[in-house]
Amino acid sequence: VWLHALEEYGPWVTGEDLAHEWLDHIWYPFCEYGYGMKNFSRKIHPPTSGWFNNEFFKECMGCPIRSEIWAFVCPGAPALAREYAWLDATLDHAGASVEAEQLFSTMEAAAFFEDDMDVILDIGMACLPDDSRLRLCLEDTMRWYRQDCDWRTVRMKILSRYGAPDMTSAIQNIGFTLLALLEGKDDFERVMLTAANCGYDTDCTCATAGAIIGIMHGAEAIPGKWKDPLQDSFSLGIDYARQSTSITDLTADTCAMGVHIARARQTGVEIAGAPREAEPKVSAPPPALRVKIA
Repeated sequence: VWLHALEEYGPWVTGEDLAHEWLDHIWYPFCEYGYGMKNFSRKIHPPTSGWFNNEFFKECMGCPIRSEIWAFVCPGAPALAREYAWLDATLDHAGASVEAEQLFSTMEAAAFFEDDMDVILDIGMACLPDDSRLRLCLEDTMRWYRQDCDWRTVRMKILSRYGAPDMTSAIQNIGFTLLALLEGKDDFERVMLTAANCGYDTDCTCATAGAIIGIMHGAEAIPGKWKDPLQDSFSLGIDYARQSTSITDLTADTCAMGVHIARARQTGVEIAGAPREAEPKVSAPPPALRVKIA
């Protein structure tokens, strides 16, 4: 849906544009999604829509799991990926969840040009406030893992200090994602199994850890037994139908948008060998001035 939003509205897409896309294509009434949709329908715009009447769910995993698309269209441009991630996250989240989506999109965008996990993590952590509880969790996770490399022990420490009654709460799950990357290193399967075995919001933790490893090392680093059963296809549970359900075609379309954004937003990154460049239906020029009164 966010790729479609970029194709519709162009590289200067706004939070309001994303909210319109959500109401057009996404029916999910669950948790923070439902509160965000209700706020949109009541003309409560982002970023207010992310926290208004949403106290329990505002710091959950619903937006950190959406970080990848912004990195994929901003390879090597972490600051721009972080900017897009903020627009996305504040639709239906606030606080630690917004920080988490920005963290991941920054790390993922940097991972196109960097294969040292410590460096990638440093780049991501630089966008977090010094007093951020999410930052403290990540720092503790790294310290605990260096002191005791048993991931099960570190997992229990994360839960002891940062655990929450909701299994989708962001901070504990971001800690598990980092723990899986530390434990698995460059081994895709080990990363995936560690993230899954940490439990809690595993569809999010596995997906993001896998995306980071995939960006760093490419599809060839993913063992065939993980890829082959997919038969290069995906399915959607939303009210939007692409012309193709091929992962390869989706990748090509995403890459095409990345080429367009790199040029339009002048990221300084040249994408060579891309099959084509996207042509958004609405290709508005950059706004000379934008004023928003909350």
